[in-house]
Amino acid sequence: MTVRIEDAGVCKKKLCFEITAEAIKEKVDKTLDELSDEAQIPGFRPGHAPRRLVHRKLREQINDRVKTELIAEEYKKAVEDNKLDILREEDFDMDKVEMPEDGPIVFEVVVEVKPEIALPDYQNVALEVRKVAVADSDVEEARNNLLRSRGRFVEQKKTVRIAERDMLTADVRVTCNGETLHEQLESALAVFPQSLGGIRLEKLADELTGKAVGDTVTLKVEVPEGHEKSELVGKEAEVVIVIKSVRRLEVPELTDEFAKGMGFESAAQVDDELRKRLEADVSDLRERARREAMGTWLIDHVAFEVPEGVARANAGRVLNQHLVDLQRRGVPVEVIEQRIEELREASDRQAQRQLKLDFICEALAKAEKVEVTEDEIQARVAMIASGYNRPMDRLYAELEKRGMLDAVRDQIRDDKVFRLLLEKATVTEVEPPADEAAEAAEGGEKPKKKSAARKAPSKSKAKKSEDAGDEASKQ
Repeated sequence: MTVRIEDAGVCKKKLCFEITAEAIKEKVDKTLDELSDEAQIPGFRPGHAPRRLVHRKLREQINDRVKTELIAEEYKKAVEDNKLDILREEDFDMDKVEMPEDGPIVFEVVVEVKPEIALPDYQNVALEVRKVAVADSDVEEARNNLLRSRGRFVEQKKTVRIAERDMLTADVRVTCNGETLHEQLESALAVFPQSLGGIRLEKLADELTGKAVGDTVTLKVEVPEGHEKSELVGKEAEVVIVIKSVRRLEVPELTDEFAKGMGFESAAQVDDELRKRLEADVSDLRERARREAMGTWLIDHVAFEVPEGVARANAGRVLNQHLVDLQRRGVPVEVIEQRIEELREASDRQAQRQLKLDFICEALAKAEKVEVTEDEIQARVAMIASGYNRPMDRLYAELEKRGMLDAVRDQIRDDKVFRLLLEKATVTEVEPPADEAAEAAEGGEKPKKKSAARKAPSKSKAKKSEDAGDEASKQ
């Protein structure tokens, strides 16, 4: 057997095989010996039929078995001999490989392999993170979010003027160069920036605000780079919105009765309890800010391209998780559909970042000889099971059955790697920029761009191992 390995793209190899006629004959003879002992040939007892007759009667079965076994054996040997770290194989159709009457079996397999990682000097990294504190504005925002989560959309009178964050029913049509890119009648339309027909409408809320039922809003926008209709890129598109109805979120008043229904003793206690919850998150938030900063440093200092196929698959999983999270939080399906393109872009970026960090952490774990024990895996699964109020052994069995324990192992490995790096690093906490601090102090609008951990969230970021537990808990 001979194998030739060629570069076939980013982190991609093409393995070109040629299995000799001699190897094929040897495998055919061996297979024929095995089948002859059991072959049911009319007129002969099992094991007593002539080999030539057995071969003629079972030729197709023998050829399929020989071809399948030889390809599997030679592929495995090539991967081991050449120390290929395979991530995924592109579609390979066994039926398209011909079993020759005479001569070699020739076939090709394209695979994606792990990238080669050149680690930088990470012994004393200098990092800056935003100082973490719970401000009055954070408590106010948490209270407002709590009230909004219990609000409901109520249809307004036709004379009511539209405000940002209202929910409309509207006829929407997006056209360009005589072609309809998007059309939906009586559709739900949220009043905030979003994408329609593959075109981002940053000024949508501005154009709709102040309008009323019966009004028609027309926007002129340019078809952006990367649009699926490449021939329309750079051309002007027209968005026409006919407003049919307006619904507005009515937020409940914070009363003692409402507070008790939410698990508080009184309305006066709400802010105090929310502050305690936010402050309880500060330690976790600070650690995540340090980890985020270290992750950014690693990505900035380790240059490599990620495998395209794996990246696409990861982005799909991230997007699905985003969609599930939004649905759990009660976001209307119509709103999710309107934002699907920006969600997809965000998922692509997140998946690229996480995939890079996975490869870097794996390389760092090898360099630092970081290992994960079975006891550590069981302890992590027990923690996840506790969060879902499920028996640990049952969740462990489900994760093992579905091949998801590797995600738990990788998360523990990554945690160890980041802990090791941060122990070596010099981390300085800095005050937020003056303009941000002033806005926060005045209770003004938060900056659009999120800083590295300035405010305490009500929920920590999901980890890969928690995702695994969540996935298994659905079964």
